[in-house]
Amino acid sequence: MSQDVLILPTGGRRKIDILQRPLFVLRFSLLERKMALTTISLCMIVRNEEEVLARCLNSAQSLADEIVIVDTGSTDHTKEVARQYTDSVYDFAWTDDFSAARNFSFSKATQDFCLWLDADDILEPEDLNILLSLKASLTADTDVVMLRYHTAFDEAGNPTFTYYRERLIRRLSGLRFQGAIHETIAPAGVVLYCVASGGCRGGLP
Repeated sequence: MSQDVLILPTGGRRKIDILQRPLFVLRFSLLERKMALTTISLCMIVRNEEEVLARCLNSAQSLADEIVIVDTGSTDHTKEVARQYTDSVYDFAWTDDFSAARNFSFSKATQDFCLWLDADDILEPEDLNILLSLKASLTADTDVVMLRYHTAFDEAGNPTFTYYRERLIRRLSGLRFQGAIHETIAPAGVVLYCVASGGCRGGLP
């Protein structure tokens, strides 16, 4: 009986009978998909953020497989800064609706998960390492990852008020922002909580 040789994800080889191939290939495909690293689109809406955008992108670019920047009407060099990091820079006519702009940024994403940040956010190195570890272990059935959100700080820059917000959203979950102001995504499905802060530092220098 003829045989095929398939290379396993571990680098090993296994001979299989050709009659068993359909079932084995199916199992191999599922194993390969399970072992595949999760991908992340960093999705941002910006306007006149030339002074802080590079700092944000420098802190997060090693986490992102794709960067999507949506400009809502900058009159400075924000888009020029953005194009140093990505070709995915889009214009969006501002309609006084933050959800509309953020959902537009999600619509341009192509990776497994969408991570949203504001231009004055940064990912601290410790949080970045946590998120990189999370990325390596995140499964495709996760819909939302909640990260700590710092909104108030003391004179030394230490957070004094923190709560959890939805930061990583599975792109194909169908979950989207609601609310023209103070936009949020209502967590649904499989929700994980992560100790990383997501870098929300409320405009601190």
